[in-house]
Amino acid sequence: MALYGLKQALRAWNAKLDKSLSSLGLIKSANEPMVYYKHLEDFHIIIGVCVDDFLIIENSGERIEEFKKEMKKLFDMTDLGLLSSYLGIQVAQVRGEIILTQRSFALNILKEFDLLDCNPTKTLLEVRPNLKHSEENKVDKFLTYRRIIGSLRYLTHTRPDIMFNVAKHIKAIKCVLRYIKGTLDFRLRYMKSEQFVLAGYSDNDYVGDYDDQKST
Repeated sequence: MALYGLKQALRAWNAKLDKSLSSLGLIKSANEPMVYYKHLEDFHIIIGVCVDDFLIIENSGERIEEFKKEMKKLFDMTDLGLLSSYLGIQVAQVRGEIILTQRSFALNILKEFDLLDCNPTKTLLEVRPNLKHSEENKVDKFLTYRRIIGSLRYLTHTRPDIMFNVAKHIKAIKCVLRYIKGTLDFRLRYMKSEQFVLAGYSDNDYVGDYDDQKST
């Protein structure tokens, strides 16, 4: 049934998708409606859905082939093999580790905002930068600034190091873009390990806001 161009297309496709995946024993995640999962004693599978693209994660090479055959009975689909790119994120899989990068996306950001030839830097911000608000520093919040923020927020999927600075002053944002230029080859690396520990750190700047004298 052709649905493209019809107002009810998305709703009809979602209903078909949900019914089909449920028939295979998959359960929809309560926290993320576009994620389905199935857990058995020796077989665990997670499916991420983006419109009509499926990202399948599993732990059994033999069982996954059987599962793909069942999927092909329900959908006219093409198996693209091992994941290499998904929603603008490049994926490299080698023994024992997965590496994620958005280098191409970062370059597109610099090109779009005419900063491809900017001077690169290895630090996110200057020491005690002057981020006062004034008419001279006023930017078009509905266009340029918001577009930059939106682009950088998507980049944080593989660049958590810029997350704290993304929604700041336009002057700080330009520093972030120069930092990206200087760290284009930074990647997010996951290593297979029984002792994986995720650690986080925080700090605060004392009276960092020059306008209201508040700390962040």
